[in-house]
Amino acid sequence: MGGLALSFHYSRLKVISHGLGLTVAVLGFLQLAQYLFRVDLHIDQFFFHDYLTNVSQFPGRMAPQTALCFLLAGFALCIDRFVQRSTFVVLCRNFCGGLLLVIGLTAMIGFAFHLPFAFTWGSYNAMALHTAAGFILLGTGLLLMSLHPVQTPLMIIGLVGGALALQVYCGILNNQETSLSVNFGADSRDHIQAIEKEFFINHYTLKALGTFFENSEFVSRREFEQYTKRMLEDKEGQIEALEWLPRIPKDQVSVYFERARADGLTDFQFKEVRGNEIYSSLQERAEYYPVLYKQPYATADPVLGVDFATSPVRWEAMQRACNNGQLTSSAMVDLLAGQTSQKVARGYLMFYPIYESQEVRDTSSQQCSSLRGFVAGVFRPKNILDKAMKPLTDTGIDVFLYSAGPDTAQELLVVHKSSLRLDQDDTYSGRLRYSRDFVNAGQRFVIVTMPTSVYIQKYKSSVLIFLFLLILAFTIIAVMFVYSRIKQSAEFESARLKTEFASTVSHELRTPLTVIKGGIDLIADEVIGPINADQKDVVVSIKNNVDRLSRLINDVLDYQKLESNRMKFKFERQDLNALVMACVKEFSLEADKRGLRLVSNLPAEVCFVSADKDKIVQVMYNLLSNAFKFTKEGVVKVSVGKNGHGFVKVMVEDQGPGIKEEDQHKLFQSFSQLESLEERKSGGTGLGLSISKKIIEAHGGTIGVTSQFGQGAVFYFTLKLV
Repeated sequence: MGGLALSFHYSRLKVISHGLGLTVAVLGFLQLAQYLFRVDLHIDQFFFHDYLTNVSQFPGRMAPQTALCFLLAGFALCIDRFVQRSTFVVLCRNFCGGLLLVIGLTAMIGFAFHLPFAFTWGSYNAMALHTAAGFILLGTGLLLMSLHPVQTPLMIIGLVGGALALQVYCGILNNQETSLSVNFGADSRDHIQAIEKEFFINHYTLKALGTFFENSEFVSRREFEQYTKRMLEDKEGQIEALEWLPRIPKDQVSVYFERARADGLTDFQFKEVRGNEIYSSLQERAEYYPVLYKQPYATADPVLGVDFATSPVRWEAMQRACNNGQLTSSAMVDLLAGQTSQKVARGYLMFYPIYESQEVRDTSSQQCSSLRGFVAGVFRPKNILDKAMKPLTDTGIDVFLYSAGPDTAQELLVVHKSSLRLDQDDTYSGRLRYSRDFVNAGQRFVIVTMPTSVYIQKYKSSVLIFLFLLILAFTIIAVMFVYSRIKQSAEFESARLKTEFASTVSHELRTPLTVIKGGIDLIADEVIGPINADQKDVVVSIKNNVDRLSRLINDVLDYQKLESNRMKFKFERQDLNALVMACVKEFSLEADKRGLRLVSNLPAEVCFVSADKDKIVQVMYNLLSNAFKFTKEGVVKVSVGKNGHGFVKVMVEDQGPGIKEEDQHKLFQSFSQLESLEERKSGGTGLGLSISKKIIEAHGGTIGVTSQFGQGAVFYFTLKLV
């Protein structure tokens, strides 16, 4: 449709071209709106109903960058219908055409070199290959419509920078999502392993109690209480109760009643369970499985005497334990009053069968016929989860524990909310979640973890990095535009061109640099949110380069002022010894960091000079910085001495590689750096020594260097004594 509109435009059928362009723009806008506002306008179903699949995240929906290109192309094709200013129309078409070309080329390169972030923004749908090719052609056509010999190339260069910044941001975002997913999976596994460990530790407690019964022909109530009391104290509330359920045939009921009454349970009787209620009436049966011993113990405990065989859920678990001879868990049940400190609580019981040791058990029926009873434990999942999550409460991950029955229906048992959250209502509504199930003595549980928004924010703090890249890209556009305007203004003289350039650079570069530096400082200091170690390394690197760019700009501006004689000097009587010593002290910390020794040799008598203090400090800074840059190890020496002609001489001696004699005259030239030095790779404008030379000459002094190649160098300058 965009191609047709472009063809009609070249054919002078602008009405049709405008109509098609407006349609393309509206389609792009509506598709973008679906992404931005997370709504479904059913545009996909209207246009692509026959091609919808469930493979992509948004079936049938075009990629977000494709929607953006639709909007840009349509806007460029119909802009001259609504705006009559030709300059603005040309600018808009150049901008839109260049951006279409860059996005299309970037996607094509991504397809060619298998770089997903080049044609996919985050986790959204990817741009198609044929779509990228179409936008390359459409962007080229738009640029040809308003071709300008100077503005069009500059606009394309600027747009390349902006598009690259956008793609870098998308790459960062994609990497962050991958990092988020990987780290969340690892953290979730740590949580789940801690929970499973606490569940399975309880197995050893019940098996230890079972071993105690297996090794004893008879266990009295007192022995049971003494043994289990220590167990419960060690478990810190994870176990609600430990119980002994003997298998009592009908003809032995009176024996157990007598034992209970002898233990002080005068009202002991068998009871039955209906739901989670206890009733005194009990039908006569061939055998019973009452709760005979219980810890915590109370003589009026309502659970004592309850026959668990009357509870279908408990009896089913007891039968499985009897048949398989293993520790077996029941399904989730409402715990009985006396089994928990809560009025109403959901929990589960685990049963460990105890058999007559002298019996040989080959079949399930033989096992059950030789059964002495069950050791039982009562557990609340909340207590177990709280214990497991105690050291992990501030990780920013919420944990949901479900029980899963035979019909796979899941029951939410407990939610553990992390303390690392914005507020109590801080819930994450995205798709990121981790799930794993495990079997606890025959009962299946499912653990689901979800992050809080605070956890997500740890991996989503690159917005200001994107702003930095974007501002930098548009700064390039501004500089290129200013440069082209200056080149076209032939009526200005050379001096005025330089002055205008410096003024424009000061306005166009210093202002965005201040914004960039402030934003980077906010990220580095973690004012707007925490960042991980990898992100901090990137931010620190960006900050160092911004600081370096600021210094380079200051050098250019200082040089321009000196060249045009607009640099202002404030000459005052200064103690040169004190001034040099202050500079040495300021550089001492840097010397320690580099493993160098910085020594000074100052005369005893005071040396007064007429100088601008800040400018002389700037010269000292340049000389000491160069000495540190080229001295890998050893000593940097600063000395002051009178030369006998009414001047004082300041010298900075390094132990660097030295300077060839034929290269020494180049050092104080503008924008000059020696290509032969390995340290040339450290960069710079080459203006430091040139600026220093002009400052010293403005003070009526001289500056120079003495050096032998391979033996270091001595930079010096002289000032007149007063």
